[in-house]
Amino acid sequence: MAKNGHQRRDFTYIDDAVAATISAAGAPIDTGIVNVGGGANASLLDVINIANRLAGREIQIHADNVRNGDVLTTRADPRRAQSVLGWQPTVDLPTGMRVQMRALAQPAYRTAA
Repeated sequence: MAKNGHQRRDFTYIDDAVAATISAAGAPIDTGIVNVGGGANASLLDVINIANRLAGREIQIHADNVRNGDVLTTRADPRRAQSVLGWQPTVDLPTGMRVQMRALAQPAYRTAA
């Protein structure tokens, strides 16, 4: 597999993952496995372009070798989470990245890291 940025991943914002976990805590014990995810995927190039826009400049990129066993595309299917837990993702990728970037820029975060 080439390291060309066309690999696609599903991203789930932490607030959505926490909400799904809380919903799962109240689910019947025999619910089984529930896939929690954003339900849409983005290429690495998409993520880089969003980061560039949020930063207001082009970020520096370092390409690395593809790792053994890595797949070209991942995508969660949250339909069962919706039907069993009443949960669905609410934060899209650009919004999640913007909120995360703002949090990382806060003085309290920078001094704690």
